Amino acid sequence: MGRFGLLILLVLFFSLTFWEISKDNFSNHSYLLEAQEEKKILDFNIASYTKEGRSWELRGKSADISGDSIGLKDLEAVFYESERITLTSKEGTFDRRNNLIHLEKDVKLVTETGISLETDSLNYDVAQKIMRSLESVNIQRENFSLKGNSLEARPDLRSAEIKKDIVLEIERTNLEERKIQITCDGPLEIDYEKRVAIFTDNVKVETAEGEITSDTMEVYFDIPETKDISSWKIERIKAIGNVKIIRGENISFSQEAVYSAKEKKITLIGRPKLVIYSEEKISLP
Repeated sequence: MGRFGLLILLVLFFSLTFWEISKDNFSNHSYLLEAQEEKKILDFNIASYTKEGRSWELRGKSADISGDSIGLKDLEAVFYESERITLTSKEGTFDRRNNLIHLEKDVKLVTETGISLETDSLNYDVAQKIMRSLESVNIQRENFSLKGNSLEARPDLRSAEIKKDIVLEIERTNLEERKIQITCDGPLEIDYEKRVAIFTDNVKVETAEGEITSDTMEVYFDIPETKDISSWKIERIKAIGNVKIIRGENISFSQEAVYSAKEKKITLIGRPKLVIYSEEKISLP
């Protein structure tokens, strides 16, 4: 074979090699396993890439490989969504065929904006970008605590549903009696895009000033265009169905009630009824 023939072979070889690399790098979801396909590996790192760049990473101290299933120890998953999200646990499995991550034992999620979630076990669907847990969950941020059972949510928690036994506690730092507690049987739906949280079934709000009960309650938020979650404020609250408001010995009933945070006013809608107890004599004209 002459020099010309050798040159042709080299050109073909490098062309095919470049094509294989390009095809892997620009596939919709190409996975890179930074270790050999062995039964057990240490200090592993699995990454997912799209055309836009890195989608998520999964790393840990050890992994046991059995076909498409990878058993994981002391793992950390990082998602690159609208914000950076870190998810850690003591144990877990990665199903490469179905793109499912299962985490258990000391599961904790932390978002870039300061929201944290803790639970005993969690499943993450990589394709749908949805987290699910059948266990009790505890969600914390700077001025509130949210607890409940059975979660379905996006990793950034901007869209979430907790199905039952909801307890929300909010700290009001500008008042002496600071805590507000909202409970319901569930579900609770949170939609960040619509800026609303909907509490369902046997809803009860307790504050130092009194309490409100209703069938359903919609809480609307004023959310500035910032990642500072401490700037979130309640804009208005709408209680719907069998509304009962107790303040001291005074009670009011209605079909609906709307509270405006800006005006600090409650409006009763639908056959309102007031029951007022007073030690003073009331004279009518």
